[in-house]
Amino acid sequence: MVPVALATMLAALLLPVVDILDRRGAPRGAAVASVLLGGIAVVGGILTFVVSQFIEGAPALVQQVSTSIKGVGDWLTNGPLHLDQAQIEQFRKSAVEAGRSIRRAMATPARAGSGSRVVSIRANTPSRANT
Repeated sequence: MVPVALATMLAALLLPVVDILDRRGAPRGAAVASVLLGGIAVVGGILTFVVSQFIEGAPALVQQVSTSIKGVGDWLTNGPLHLDQAQIEQFRKSAVEAGRSIRRAMATPARAGSGSRVVSIRANTPSRANT
């Protein structure tokens, strides 16, 4: 539903540009193609800019996160909770391991047998023709 709504809004936004090119004598197909290619070029340029800015700022972001984590550790040790360093280190290790397991789960492909279970469930379901 959302992709259809986005496509409709995009078509409505680009239609006036196509109409202007059409009125100036460009064939309608060429006008549509040029507006489409121009839109792709603009989106590609924006994405290139965003990605390059992210890559440029990544080291500073890592430094800020490291500083923030150290600050949270200091607050947990010296703040109202008065946790000891061993508890904080245990939490840190479990958080890192949880992140790694999530990354492994996302990186591993789906099991080959999962599709066969779906097929067997559908095969045991009575069809409408039999009811």
